[in-house]
Amino acid sequence: MDFMLSRATRVTAQWASAPVQHAVARFWRDMEMTLSTTGFVPDNRLMICLAPALPPESYTLDVTENQLTLCAADDLGAVYGLLDISRHYLGVAPFWFWNQQQFEPKPFATVPEGRITGPAAAVGLRGWDLSDAPWLSAWADATENGWEMIFESLLRYRGNMVRTDKQADLAAAMGLRPVQNPQTPLGAAPQQAAAENPEERHKIWQDSIRALKTSPRIWALGIDGMRGDPDGTASTAALQEQWQLLNATVPGAAAYILLQGETVALYQEGKLKIPDSVIPVLPRPPVPAVRAALVPARSTGCVQPLPPR
Repeated sequence: MDFMLSRATRVTAQWASAPVQHAVARFWRDMEMTLSTTGFVPDNRLMICLAPALPPESYTLDVTENQLTLCAADDLGAVYGLLDISRHYLGVAPFWFWNQQQFEPKPFATVPEGRITGPAAAVGLRGWDLSDAPWLSAWADATENGWEMIFESLLRYRGNMVRTDKQADLAAAMGLRPVQNPQTPLGAAPQQAAAENPEERHKIWQDSIRALKTSPRIWALGIDGMRGDPDGTASTAALQEQWQLLNATVPGAAAYILLQGETVALYQEGKLKIPDSVIPVLPRPPVPAVRAALVPARSTGCVQPLPPR
Protein backbone atom coordinates (compact mmCIF):
# COMPACT_ATOMS: atom_id res chain seq x y z
CA MET A 1 0.00 0.00 0.00
CA ASP A 2 1.01 3.62 -0.45
CA PHE A 3 2.56 5.57 2.43
CA MET A 4 0.48 8.38 3.90
CA LEU A 5 2.77 11.18 5.03
CA SER A 6 1.15 13.42 7.64
CA ARG A 7 2.03 15.75 10.50
CA ALA A 8 1.87 12.71 12.80
CA THR A 9 4.60 10.84 10.89
CA ARG A 10 7.65 10.22 13.06
CA VAL A 11 11.03 11.01 11.48
CA THR A 12 14.05 9.11 12.87
CA ALA A 13 17.66 8.71 11.71
CA GLN A 14 20.42 6.23 12.49
CA TRP A 15 23.03 8.97 12.78
CA ALA A 16 22.91 12.58 13.91
CA SER A 17 25.48 14.57 11.93
CA ALA A 18 24.93 18.30 11.57
CA PRO A 19 23.78 18.05 7.90
CA VAL A 20 21.24 15.34 8.78
CA GLN A 21 19.91 17.34 11.73
CA HIS A 22 19.57 20.43 9.54
CA ALA A 23 17.83 18.35 6.85
CA VAL A 24 15.34 16.81 9.28
CA ALA A 25 14.51 20.21 10.80
CA ARG A 26 14.01 21.62 7.29
CA PHE A 27 11.77 18.66 6.36
CA TRP A 28 9.60 19.24 9.44
CA ARG A 29 9.28 22.91 8.46
CA ASP A 30 8.17 21.85 4.97
CA MET A 31 5.56 19.50 6.43
CA GLU A 32 4.25 22.26 8.67
CA MET A 33 3.90 24.54 5.62
CA THR A 34 2.14 21.97 3.43
CA LEU A 35 0.22 19.57 5.72
CA SER A 36 -2.68 20.35 8.02
CA THR A 37 -3.28 18.91 11.49
CA THR A 38 -6.59 17.29 10.53
CA GLY A 39 -5.29 14.15 8.82
CA PHE A 40 -3.09 12.39 11.36
CA VAL A 41 -2.26 8.81 10.45
CA PRO A 42 -1.15 6.95 13.59
CA ASP A 43 1.82 4.65 13.85
CA ASN A 44 3.85 5.34 10.74
CA ARG A 45 7.34 6.74 10.36
CA LEU A 46 10.05 7.91 8.00
CA MET A 47 13.30 6.09 8.85
CA ILE A 48 16.68 7.36 7.60
CA CYS A 49 19.32 4.64 7.52
CA LEU A 50 22.98 4.68 6.50
CA ALA A 51 23.92 2.48 3.52
CA PRO A 52 27.63 3.02 2.69
CA ALA A 53 27.45 0.49 -0.15
CA LEU A 54 25.41 2.95 -2.22
CA PRO A 55 27.23 5.37 -4.57
CA PRO A 56 28.28 8.66 -2.90
CA GLU A 57 25.52 11.26 -2.47
CA SER A 58 22.82 8.77 -3.52
CA TYR A 59 19.81 7.25 -1.81
CA THR A 60 17.00 4.72 -2.17
CA LEU A 61 13.45 5.16 -0.93
CA ASP A 62 11.45 2.05 -0.02
CA VAL A 63 7.75 2.54 0.59
CA THR A 64 5.46 0.28 2.61
CA GLU A 65 2.18 1.00 4.34
CA ASN A 66 3.67 1.85 7.73
CA GLN A 67 7.22 2.90 6.95
CA LEU A 68 9.08 5.09 4.52
CA THR A 69 12.74 3.97 4.54
CA LEU A 70 15.31 6.39 3.18
CA CYS A 71 18.69 4.65 2.84
CA ALA A 72 21.50 7.08 2.10
CA ALA A 73 25.15 6.62 1.21
CA ASP A 74 26.22 9.61 3.30
CA ASP A 75 25.05 12.96 4.67
CA LEU A 76 24.30 14.47 1.28
CA GLY A 77 22.40 11.36 0.20
CA ALA A 78 20.07 11.86 3.17
CA VAL A 79 19.80 15.61 2.47
CA TYR A 80 18.91 15.09 -1.19
CA GLY A 81 16.46 12.30 -0.34
CA LEU A 82 14.50 14.46 2.10
CA LEU A 83 14.52 17.40 -0.31
CA ASP A 84 13.22 15.17 -3.12
CA ILE A 85 10.35 13.96 -0.91
CA SER A 86 9.62 17.59 -0.11
CA ARG A 87 9.64 18.58 -3.78
CA HIS A 88 7.74 15.68 -5.35
CA TYR A 89 5.21 14.84 -2.63
CA LEU A 90 4.85 17.97 -0.48
CA GLY A 91 5.05 20.28 -3.50
CA VAL A 92 7.82 22.58 -2.23
CA ALA A 93 9.53 24.07 -5.30
CA PRO A 94 13.32 24.58 -5.31
CA PHE A 95 13.00 28.37 -5.27
CA TRP A 96 9.87 28.43 -3.08
CA PHE A 97 11.26 31.11 -0.76
CA TRP A 98 12.43 33.46 -3.50
CA ASN A 99 9.24 33.09 -5.53
CA GLN A 100 7.01 33.46 -2.45
CA GLN A 101 5.26 30.18 -3.21
CA GLN A 102 1.84 29.92 -1.55
CA PHE A 103 0.81 26.62 0.06
CA GLU A 104 -2.64 25.21 0.74
CA PRO A 105 -2.16 22.66 3.55
CA LYS A 106 -3.67 19.24 2.88
CA PRO A 107 -4.28 16.33 5.29
CA PHE A 108 -1.90 13.86 3.63
CA ALA A 109 0.84 13.48 1.07
CA THR A 110 0.82 10.10 -0.68
CA VAL A 111 4.10 8.37 -1.54
CA PRO A 112 3.48 5.42 -3.91
CA GLU A 113 4.50 1.93 -2.82
CA GLY A 114 7.72 0.49 -4.24
CA ARG A 115 11.36 1.56 -4.53
CA ILE A 116 12.55 4.95 -5.70
CA THR A 117 16.23 5.57 -6.49
CA GLY A 118 17.74 9.02 -6.35
CA PRO A 119 19.22 10.16 -9.68
CA ALA A 120 23.00 10.21 -10.06
CA ALA A 121 24.73 13.55 -10.55
CA ALA A 122 26.18 14.27 -14.00
CA VAL A 123 29.36 15.85 -12.56
CA GLY A 124 31.19 15.40 -9.28
CA LEU A 125 31.49 19.00 -8.07
CA ARG A 126 28.53 21.36 -8.37
CA GLY A 127 28.06 24.72 -6.73
CA TRP A 128 27.92 28.49 -6.70
CA ASP A 129 30.58 31.18 -6.30
CA LEU A 130 29.07 33.78 -3.97
CA SER A 131 32.29 35.68 -3.38
CA ASP A 132 31.57 37.98 -6.37
CA ALA A 133 27.97 38.71 -5.37
CA PRO A 134 28.15 41.60 -2.86
CA TRP A 135 24.49 42.46 -3.42
CA LEU A 136 23.45 38.93 -2.40
CA SER A 137 25.79 38.97 0.57
CA ALA A 138 24.33 42.29 1.74
CA TRP A 139 20.80 40.91 1.39
CA ALA A 140 21.68 37.76 3.35
CA ASP A 141 23.33 39.76 6.14
CA ALA A 142 20.23 41.92 6.50
CA THR A 143 17.66 39.09 6.28
CA GLU A 144 16.79 36.62 9.01
CA ASN A 145 17.98 33.17 7.90
CA GLY A 146 19.18 34.73 4.62
CA TRP A 147 22.36 32.67 4.35
CA GLU A 148 20.49 29.52 5.32
CA MET A 149 17.98 30.10 2.52
CA ILE A 150 20.78 30.62 -0.03
CA PHE A 151 22.45 27.36 0.97
CA GLU A 152 19.10 25.55 1.06
CA SER A 153 18.37 26.65 -2.51
CA LEU A 154 21.74 25.33 -3.63
CA LEU A 155 21.08 21.98 -1.95
CA ARG A 156 17.63 21.75 -3.56
CA TYR A 157 19.42 21.99 -6.92
CA ARG A 158 21.81 19.22 -5.82
CA GLY A 159 24.79 21.46 -5.22
CA ASN A 160 27.56 20.09 -3.05
CA MET A 161 30.04 22.97 -2.79
CA VAL A 162 30.03 26.74 -2.38
CA ARG A 163 32.62 29.49 -2.41
CA THR A 164 31.65 32.16 0.07
CA ASP A 165 33.51 34.74 2.10
CA LYS A 166 30.88 34.53 4.85
CA GLN A 167 29.06 31.80 6.78
CA ALA A 168 31.28 28.98 5.52
CA ASP A 169 30.75 27.12 8.80
CA LEU A 170 26.96 27.21 8.28
CA ALA A 171 27.38 25.94 4.73
CA ALA A 172 29.47 23.01 6.01
CA ALA A 173 26.94 22.26 8.76
CA MET A 174 24.21 22.02 6.11
CA GLY A 175 26.25 19.54 4.04
CA LEU A 176 28.00 21.77 1.51
CA ARG A 177 31.76 21.77 1.01
CA PRO A 178 33.21 25.28 1.32
CA VAL A 179 35.75 26.22 -1.34
CA GLN A 180 38.94 27.66 0.13
CA ASN A 181 39.86 31.20 -0.79
CA PRO A 182 42.60 31.05 -3.48
CA GLN A 183 44.43 33.83 -1.64
CA THR A 184 44.95 31.46 1.31
CA PRO A 185 46.42 28.29 -0.26
CA LEU A 186 45.79 25.25 1.96
CA GLY A 187 44.34 27.68 4.48
CA ALA A 188 47.65 29.47 5.09
CA ALA A 189 48.03 33.22 4.76
CA PRO A 190 49.55 34.13 1.36
CA GLN A 191 52.59 35.86 2.83
CA GLN A 192 53.29 32.74 4.89
CA ALA A 193 52.69 30.35 2.00
CA ALA A 194 55.22 32.30 -0.08
CA ALA A 195 57.99 32.06 2.51
CA GLU A 196 61.44 31.97 0.92
CA ASN A 197 62.73 29.05 2.98
CA PRO A 198 61.47 25.74 1.50
CA GLU A 199 61.49 24.06 4.91
CA GLU A 200 59.46 26.90 6.39
CA ARG A 201 56.92 26.68 3.53
CA HIS A 202 56.67 22.90 4.04
CA LYS A 203 55.89 23.30 7.74
CA ILE A 204 53.36 26.09 7.15
CA TRP A 205 51.46 24.01 4.58
CA GLN A 206 51.60 20.85 6.69
CA ASP A 207 50.38 22.60 9.86
CA SER A 208 47.51 24.25 7.99
CA ILE A 209 46.38 20.94 6.44
CA ARG A 210 46.46 19.19 9.79
CA ALA A 211 44.45 21.97 11.43
CA LEU A 212 41.69 21.80 8.78
CA LYS A 213 41.69 18.11 7.85
CA THR A 214 38.54 17.12 9.78
CA SER A 215 36.13 19.46 7.98
CA PRO A 216 35.23 18.67 4.33
CA ARG A 217 36.24 21.37 1.86
CA ILE A 218 37.56 22.02 -1.63
CA TRP A 219 41.22 22.82 -1.04
CA ALA A 220 43.05 25.64 -2.80
CA LEU A 221 46.64 25.24 -3.93
CA GLY A 222 48.62 28.38 -4.67
CA ILE A 223 52.04 29.69 -5.63
CA ASP A 224 51.31 33.31 -6.53
CA GLY A 225 53.85 34.59 -4.02
CA MET A 226 56.73 32.90 -5.84
CA ARG A 227 58.76 35.10 -8.18
CA GLY A 228 61.71 34.66 -10.50
CA ASP A 229 60.63 31.33 -12.01
CA PRO A 230 60.74 31.85 -15.80
CA ASP A 231 60.71 28.15 -16.68
CA GLY A 232 58.10 27.11 -14.07
CA THR A 233 60.39 24.56 -12.40
CA ALA A 234 60.15 25.95 -8.85
CA SER A 235 56.41 26.58 -9.15
CA THR A 236 55.78 23.05 -10.43
CA ALA A 237 57.84 21.59 -7.57
CA ALA A 238 55.90 23.67 -5.01
CA LEU A 239 52.56 22.53 -6.42
CA GLN A 240 53.64 18.89 -6.36
CA GLU A 241 54.78 19.29 -2.76
CA GLN A 242 51.47 20.86 -1.71
CA TRP A 243 49.51 18.09 -3.42
CA GLN A 244 51.62 15.34 -1.85
CA LEU A 245 51.28 16.87 1.62
CA LEU A 246 47.52 17.21 1.18
CA ASN A 247 47.04 13.63 -0.01
CA ALA A 248 49.19 12.23 2.76
CA THR A 249 46.86 13.77 5.37
CA VAL A 250 43.53 13.90 3.48
CA PRO A 251 43.49 11.02 0.96
CA GLY A 252 41.22 11.69 -2.00
CA ALA A 253 40.99 15.41 -1.29
CA ALA A 254 39.48 17.65 -3.98
CA ALA A 255 41.66 20.63 -4.88
CA TYR A 256 41.97 23.43 -7.40
CA ILE A 257 44.37 26.22 -8.27
CA LEU A 258 43.32 29.66 -9.48
CA LEU A 259 45.90 30.74 -12.05
CA GLN A 260 46.71 34.41 -11.78
CA GLY A 261 49.36 36.80 -13.04
CA GLU A 262 52.51 35.14 -14.36
CA THR A 263 51.21 31.63 -13.59
CA VAL A 264 48.67 31.97 -16.42
CA ALA A 265 51.44 32.38 -19.01
CA LEU A 266 53.47 29.55 -17.47
CA TYR A 267 50.45 27.25 -17.67
CA GLN A 268 49.51 28.24 -21.22
CA GLU A 269 53.11 27.72 -22.38
CA GLY A 270 53.16 24.25 -20.79
CA LYS A 271 55.88 25.19 -18.30
CA LEU A 272 53.69 24.89 -15.18
CA LYS A 273 52.81 21.25 -14.55
CA ILE A 274 49.66 20.82 -12.46
CA PRO A 275 48.90 17.43 -10.83
CA ASP A 276 46.29 15.53 -12.84
CA SER A 277 43.73 15.49 -10.00
CA VAL A 278 43.98 19.25 -9.37
CA ILE A 279 41.46 21.47 -11.19
CA PRO A 280 43.09 24.45 -12.95
CA VAL A 281 40.90 27.56 -12.97
CA LEU A 282 41.75 30.37 -15.37
CA PRO A 283 40.75 33.96 -14.57
CA ARG A 284 37.60 35.34 -16.12
CA PRO A 285 38.18 37.20 -19.39
CA PRO A 286 37.72 40.96 -19.08
CA VAL A 287 34.38 42.36 -20.14
CA PRO A 288 34.82 44.54 -23.27
CA ALA A 289 34.29 48.19 -22.59
CA VAL A 290 31.25 49.65 -24.30
CA ARG A 291 31.11 53.36 -25.05
CA ALA A 292 27.63 54.76 -24.58
CA ALA A 293 26.42 57.75 -26.53
CA LEU A 294 23.15 59.59 -26.41
CA VAL A 295 22.16 58.63 -29.95
CA PRO A 296 18.40 58.07 -30.20
CA ALA A 297 17.27 55.03 -32.15
CA ARG A 298 15.27 55.92 -35.21
CA SER A 299 12.15 54.07 -34.18
CA THR A 300 12.22 53.75 -30.40
CA GLY A 301 14.06 56.77 -29.17
CA CYS A 302 16.13 54.68 -26.72
CA VAL A 303 19.81 55.17 -26.01
CA GLN A 304 22.09 53.03 -28.20
CA PRO A 305 25.65 51.95 -27.26
CA LEU A 306 28.42 52.55 -29.72
CA PRO A 307 30.55 49.51 -30.66
CA PRO A 308 33.91 49.06 -28.91
CA ARG A 309 36.90 50.74 -30.55
